[in-house]
Amino acid sequence: MGQWMVSPRQECESTPLDRLKDCRLALAGTDEQGRKIHPGMFDAGVISLAHGDGTRRPPPGALRAGVEALLDPALCAFDDYLFLQRFEALEDRVSQNFRQAGIPAESADNICIECGTTRLFGAFLHCAAEQGDLFLAAPTYYHSLPDWCACFGAELVCVPTSPHEAYKLTVPALEAWFEQNVATGRQRKPRGLFLFNPTQTGGLYSSAELSELARFIADNDLIVLADHVFASTEFPGSPPAAYLAAQDGMTDRVVTLGGVSKSHNLANIRIGWACGPRQLIEEMRRYSVSTIISVPRLNKIMALAALDDDRKFLNENAKECLRRVKLIQDCIAHWNTELHRHAPNFPGFRLVHRPRAGHSLLLSCDALKGCHWSGGKIRNNVDVTRFFLSEARVAVSPAFSSGLDGCEIRICFASVGLSETYFYSSETECRAVVDGVRSHLRKESALPIAATSFSNGNNAPEAPVNQMFLHGRTMIQEAMIERMLPAILKVVGPKEKNHDQATVHEGGT
Repeated sequence: MGQWMVSPRQECESTPLDRLKDCRLALAGTDEQGRKIHPGMFDAGVISLAHGDGTRRPPPGALRAGVEALLDPALCAFDDYLFLQRFEALEDRVSQNFRQAGIPAESADNICIECGTTRLFGAFLHCAAEQGDLFLAAPTYYHSLPDWCACFGAELVCVPTSPHEAYKLTVPALEAWFEQNVATGRQRKPRGLFLFNPTQTGGLYSSAELSELARFIADNDLIVLADHVFASTEFPGSPPAAYLAAQDGMTDRVVTLGGVSKSHNLANIRIGWACGPRQLIEEMRRYSVSTIISVPRLNKIMALAALDDDRKFLNENAKECLRRVKLIQDCIAHWNTELHRHAPNFPGFRLVHRPRAGHSLLLSCDALKGCHWSGGKIRNNVDVTRFFLSEARVAVSPAFSSGLDGCEIRICFASVGLSETYFYSSETECRAVVDGVRSHLRKESALPIAATSFSNGNNAPEAPVNQMFLHGRTMIQEAMIERMLPAILKVVGPKEKNHDQATVHEGGT
C-alpha cells in the first residue's frame, strides 16, 4: 500500500479552525478532497474511543416525568404556545443548585435556559462579543469552540499551559501570554476567557486556583464564560468542581453554564442553562427567544426530574468511569511491558495527567512520533488518529483540535458499550413509566412494587449496574489489547527499525 497520508498544516501556521478541519477529516477517514482513504469513526467494525455520548440511559424518573407530562395538558399542552411562559420550577431548581455551589444570589438567580450549551455559547458571544474580539482558552478546550467563535466574529486564541497542571489556565501562563502578545502589540487586548471545570480531560480547578484567576480577571477587565457541563461527574475521592463565579469580584464578570447532558445522560433533549450578570442574561434570553423561540416544556420537565433524582445514579456512573480509567491504565502498562520485550529501547506510553472527573483522558503517544507505517510518517496526533483507524479499526480523538501539537490523543471511555446497557435498564424504565401512567389515571400514588436503585418513586427491581457496564469494559480491553497493541508492535519492529529515534520524547507509565 502506497503512502497516502494527508499532510497536516505546520503547527505554527494552523489556526484553531484549520486544526478542527484536519481532525474532522481524520475521524471521517477522508483526505482534503473528501476521498475515503481509511475507515472512519462511524464505520462498521470500528470501536470508537472518540464518542462523547452518555454512560447509559438517563434516570428512569426523568422518563416517567416525560410520559406523565405528555398525558397532562395542564402541564404540557401541545396546542398552547408555552414558550411565552417561563417554567419557574426548573429555573428555581437551577438557581438553587448554583447558590449551593457558592454563587451569589445576584448572579445565581438570573437564569437563561437554552437548547443545549452550544446555544448558550452562541448567545454569550452574540451578546458579549464584538467583531474581532479575542477570547483565550487553555489547551484541551472543547474542539468546536473555534467554530462557534468564528460564527460570531470573534477569535479563539489558545494560551500555552503546562501538562503538569493538567493544562489548566494559570495566572503565570496568562501573564506570560499578555507580556509576549499584548505588551508587544502582536495581539489586541482580549475581551475574555473560556474556562472549563471539570476540563475536557478530567482536570479540576481548586478554589485557590480560581481565586488567583479571579484577581487576574478583575485586574485586566475580562469577562468569562465558565462551562461546568461535566460537573457531577467527579470521581470517588475527588472534590466537587469549584466555581469561578463564587469568587470575590466575579458576580458581574462570569457567565456560568450547566446542564444534564453529561451528568444525567440527557444529551438528546438538548437543554442547558446559564446564570450570570442580570443585564447580560436578559440579553441572552432575548437572543434565545428571537432565534429559536424556546426549549420545549417537555424537555424542561424531564431535566427537572433528573435534577430532583438523588445522587446514587450519578455516583454509580462516576464509580464506573473511574474503574474504566484504571482499566485503561492497566492496558497502557501492558503495552509498555510488551514494548519493552519487543523493543527494549523504545519509549513507553503514559497518561498526560490523572483525570479526576469527566468522560475522557489524555494519552501521550509521543512514543509513536517518527514511526513509519503504510500511510507515511507519524508526526502529530492527527497522524496517530489515522494510524489507529487504519491499522486497528479504533477511533481516538486527536487533541490537535484542542490546541495540542504533539502526539496526544483523548480516549473517550464513558460511552463505550452504551447500546449494550439498554437491555439492563429497560424493565426499570418500563415499570417507572407504567407507575406514572397509573398515577395519572388514578390521580393517586402508584402502588409500591419493589425497592429500586433509583429514587424519585421509580418502583422497579434494582438494575444490575456492574453487569450493565461489563460489555463496555470488554470493548475497551479489546480495542487496546487486541487491536491497538498489535498495530503498535507492527510499526515498532523488533529492532525499532521503523522508528526515527531522533524525534522521540521520553515516555513512561
